Amino acid sequence: MAKSAASQTNFVHLISFLAFIALLIISFVCNNSTKNSPLATEPWTKHIIDENLVGASNVFVANIDGDSDLDIIASGHFADDVVWYEAPSWNKNYIDEELKGAHSVLVSDMNNDGAPDIVAAAAKANIVVWYKQNR
Repeated sequence: MAKSAASQTNFVHLISFLAFIALLIISFVCNNSTKNSPLATEPWTKHIIDENLVGASNVFVANIDGDSDLDIIASGHFADDVVWYEAPSWNKNYIDEELKGAHSVLVSDMNNDGAPDIVAAAAKANIVVWYKQNR
């Protein structure tokens, strides 16, 4: 029996929720570490990548362009955008500017062609989208 679009979208939301819980646990452990931990003694430097991704909701790190640098892929829920930022300059590249309620992004080589592809979910459009990279 085929799954409905709603159940597939709910599955992607579940995966996003579980990733969020994992980040909360990591944050708790890091914030409650001992004074001998490098995380407790070394300061973090905040680097703002984008101040204009309205409703920034999810990020994923992967080498999108094959140059060995880790790039950033993000969704903007209210902007209806899926974007990637090319390291190290963080130039913004639009993958989709019309994905209504872009919510989740993941990277994987979906068709085993050696190029990373992007999968995204859209809360308002109730769809899951695969963006095949053509390089």
